[in-house]
Amino acid sequence: MGSLFNSLSTRIPLALIGGIFYGLLIHFILSFVSFSGWAMPVSILVFVLYVASRLLLLFSGMPTPYYSKRKGTLSQSLPGHHPFHERSALIGGFYHYHDIALLLAMGIIGIGFMISLFIDGFSGQPLGTAFQHLRQTLLPPLDGTE
Repeated sequence: MGSLFNSLSTRIPLALIGGIFYGLLIHFILSFVSFSGWAMPVSILVFVLYVASRLLLLFSGMPTPYYSKRKGTLSQSLPGHHPFHERSALIGGFYHYHDIALLLAMGIIGIGFMISLFIDGFSGQPLGTAFQHLRQTLLPPLDGTE
């Protein structure tokens, strides 16, 4: 299982998918807070920076918690305590814990959705009713009405 998640054929598509999702998230947030003119350029910049930093870690050959490659051409050509080594270790550690936190958060959200579906199914209400009640309780109305 560890070799599946530590392979380039898995890490590259995940980097692209993650970049797309983060770009879309930034686009929606900026559009929501009325910065529509900045939404597209900033979301493209976020996509490029996210994917570039992940690909840099993948192809650098640096042994980090995010990705461990046996032999790296760039890492062998740099001196031992080069700033690139230090930054790669820092970014690799960040992405490692970022991915763990993201997996846990998505698991909790998924379990929450499943519980709301079971509540709706057992109470005979249309699917999504429990989630709508929870959203209305936690978040104010989007149109400004009470």
